[in-house]
Amino acid sequence: MASKEIRRFQIEERPTSLDQKFSLMDEDDNCLYTVKSTFFALGDKLTVMDSHGTELYKIRQQLKHIHLTFHIYNATTNDDDEENKLASVKQVGSPLKHTLEIHSIYGDYLMQRNGGMTSSEYTLSKDGIQIAEVKRKFPAFAERYTVDITERVHERDIPFILTLVITLWCAQRYRGQGSGN
Repeated sequence: MASKEIRRFQIEERPTSLDQKFSLMDEDDNCLYTVKSTFFALGDKLTVMDSHGTELYKIRQQLKHIHLTFHIYNATTNDDDEENKLASVKQVGSPLKHTLEIHSIYGDYLMQRNGGMTSSEYTLSKDGIQIAEVKRKFPAFAERYTVDITERVHERDIPFILTLVITLWCAQRYRGQGSGN
């Protein structure tokens, strides 16, 4: 993607924090969103919040599925039920390929690893059209993702797209590719 056509974001893991799992920043390192986790939960339970602490999305791992599955809910309601579900994220194909199939109220998405099983680059497509590139970096202490989102994506959809990248981290962690801290 050409740089003038993209908006760049950084997602940084916070492995030493007790409840703040990630910081999501713009390319000027302004914190736009944070992700907190629930301690001692069976499966992943994450909440994406804006910079004012308003909860936007809940990510919940679904344990009763053959394939690794996560649901994303609207956090403005306190119910994690089908009525409030915004998306279902399921790992499909070979576990080493980290392909995520996403069915949401906003459309169908596919997140695929580019290259072989050691590649740390991913493409996110919506309805067959590429809308983002994700690159995972491995610093010594914590993971960091760079997310380049095309101008085709409306500003209001960016938090949802970044939430999908957080589900990628969850899927990698369960398949031995993430730090899991």
